[in-house]
Amino acid sequence: KISKTTSAFAMKQADEVIAHELAHQWFGNLVTMKWWNDLWLNESFATFMSFKSTDNRHKEWNVFEDFIMTQTSGALDGDSLKKTHPIEVEVRNPDEIAQIFDEISYGKGGNILRMIEAFAGEDAFREGVRNHLKKNSFSNAVGTDLWNAIEKASGKNISDVMSAWIKTPGYPIITATKKGEKIKLTQKKFRLDGTTDDTVWPVPLTVIREGGKIESVLFNEKEMEINNEGFLRLNYNHTGFYRINYEGELLEHVLSNSSSMNSFDKWGIVSDSLASLLSGASTYDTYLKTLERFSKDGENLVVNEIIGQI
Repeated sequence: KISKTTSAFAMKQADEVIAHELAHQWFGNLVTMKWWNDLWLNESFATFMSFKSTDNRHKEWNVFEDFIMTQTSGALDGDSLKKTHPIEVEVRNPDEIAQIFDEISYGKGGNILRMIEAFAGEDAFREGVRNHLKKNSFSNAVGTDLWNAIEKASGKNISDVMSAWIKTPGYPIITATKKGEKIKLTQKKFRLDGTTDDTVWPVPLTVIREGGKIESVLFNEKEMEINNEGFLRLNYNHTGFYRINYEGELLEHVLSNSSSMNSFDKWGIVSDSLASLLSGASTYDTYLKTLERFSKDGENLVVNEIIGQI
């Protein structure tokens, strides 16, 4: 029961749970999946929209910081293990249904939707979702129906991007290295134990430059180069479901501009630094240098991440 003495934390939790279940009136009820392999879409959409709707009503709660701590962090950890599975899982009999209610279906799925919203643009994403719900009301649909609707609204290749992300387990780590007037980017599968393979993802990569300019690039090769001019960092707002490993003088440059970062950017750099260390992608000295840069930061998201690490 909510009363005048209810804490802000309890109110946030109640709001998010109610919003999650209300979202199922659209994804799950108004439009229902054809089969259990698309279960993730019902749950991840409800998860993502519960935070979006709560954030829309209560900006002062900063609920997407909770999203990062509860959904992004757990999904990145779980999806870096050998035992992970794709978001879309083939279900052959009823006994397998309960096994796919996990941090991949909820957490990774919600994060992939957040990434696609950032890639498509918030207005185009909303228009695509709205058109999908209208077209398939009181009927069954599959994931590709939604991707096609968002693709039509945005004019971007959403279908191929989503197909790769939901059918492939894991996610990439992108290593960024300064190379003269360019920045060289290399992607490979991230695993906590340091093993990898030749998987290449179509990564909706965001590049932040001086003056607050945000560029969106589809990184769908093993390697690519981007211009170094005005470069500040990658993965704005940590909307992308991947890790970043800055090397050498580029790391120095990124850390020297920490005053221009929001809490999501700072969290991403601190979280990625530990993950890079544990997987063998970077060194202990690099990790300590990163921690030292943010050791006096007072933002809740950053403080909680550092405390959790040490």
